[in-house]
Amino acid sequence: MRSIIRRCCCRGYSSRNISYNEMLELMKNNPVVIIDVRSKQEFAEGHFDGAINIPLCDIKRSIGNIVPNKNQIIILYCSEGIRSMKAKKILDSMGYSRTYNWGRGKILSLESKAYNLKHYSKVKHTHILNLPIK
Repeated sequence: MRSIIRRCCCRGYSSRNISYNEMLELMKNNPVVIIDVRSKQEFAEGHFDGAINIPLCDIKRSIGNIVPNKNQIIILYCSEGIRSMKAKKILDSMGYSRTYNWGRGKILSLESKAYNLKHYSKVKHTHILNLPIK
C-alpha cells in the first residue's frame, strides 16, 4: 500500500486519482470503504458491488455517521469523476486523510471487469461497516 500512496503522491497526484489496478491493490491489502457519490437513481441503475451510496449533496452531512474514522481509506467514484473529485475535496477539508478518486467514468467499465470487482468487493470491504448493503 505504501508504494501505491507513494506513486500517487510522487507523480504529482495531489488529487490522488487512482487507476483500476491501484484500487485493486489497495483493496487487496487494506480495509477500504467505497463510496458512490452519484444520485440514488443512478446508484439503483447499477453500482460497484458493496459500494455505499452517499450522493454528493449529502456527503458533508452524512459521512461522519457512516465513516467516523478520518484515517479510513475511502475510494470515491461517480460516472465522470467530477462529483467524486468534489466529494474528495469536501472530505479532505473535513480532515479525512486517505481519500482517493476513482472517478472519470470508470463506473462504465465495471461490466467488463465485474468478475474481479465482485471478487475483491465481497472478500475485502463489504464487512468493514456493519451496514445493510443492497
